Amino acid sequence: MDQLEALLVKSPTNQYIIYNKILGRGAYGVVLLSKQIKQQQFYAIKIISKTVLAKINGAYNMRQEILFLSKLQHPNIIKMYETFEDENYFYIVLEYCSKGNLFLLLKEQGAFPEEKAFKYFNQILQAIQFMHKRQIIHRDLKLANILLTQDDNIKICDFNWATELIDGQADPVLCGTVDQMPPEVSSFSFHDTKLDIWSLGVLLYEMLHNSLPIISFVTELSFGRHVSEEAIDLIKDLMNLEKSQRPAVSEIYSYKWMKNNLAKLKIQSTIQSSRVTPRHSKQNSLDLKDISKCIRTEN
Repeated sequence: MDQLEALLVKSPTNQYIIYNKILGRGAYGVVLLSKQIKQQQFYAIKIISKTVLAKINGAYNMRQEILFLSKLQHPNIIKMYETFEDENYFYIVLEYCSKGNLFLLLKEQGAFPEEKAFKYFNQILQAIQFMHKRQIIHRDLKLANILLTQDDNIKICDFNWATELIDGQADPVLCGTVDQMPPEVSSFSFHDTKLDIWSLGVLLYEMLHNSLPIISFVTELSFGRHVSEEAIDLIKDLMNLEKSQRPAVSEIYSYKWMKNNLAKLKIQSTIQSSRVTPRHSKQNSLDLKDISKCIRTEN
């Protein structure tokens, strides 16, 4: 792995070597692989140009992202370690997820089997429920913003468009990714938790089809024959054009697709926990004294 020429950055407490490996790009910055010199630990560093930030008036969004990352400590949300700056750049040090993101994995493997899609969807759901309980919505949930750890667990990242709800809603703003926006964003209606619910439906559809849903105000969603009726029922409700008809996160767990897959997961966990090496009975085991006796007897 080639090291970028002379790119050594220092925070008040640490030094980082920046490598020539791009992990992601954003509206005003790039995420690169780095190594903390003292502990020899890999991290992802988001490097934000102060010049670009000023041009696009993005300082508020950056501050909000840092605020939410510091607030949201959850196993399925990317962890922020520190932030610092120099004359030209801001730096956000994040945990490194070595297996890339779900978008790249999907393009590599094709549509996921429902069991695999459920594993990722369930972890995403837990993180979103954690956020919604704290009145925070993400507003840009997509596969490219779902990272994978070495252990194949997900981490939600990129909180550039996240916002805190006041009295259950946020002011309308054009945000997120164009081809995945719910109707209320494009129509400049107030935002609430149901915006993320729509995105959950898009995520699940995409994982099961390896393509985005074709959204129409006239015709219903089209599904592949390989997708179960239970999954279809859930996706249709998550992507209901009328946001008041979409379920809350807590209600999603009552859907048959969720219940069936959670039951399978519980059975698998029970089977795995029961697969322990049986202990030898006392009669069949020998300690050192027994072995010594056997040797003396044979002699």
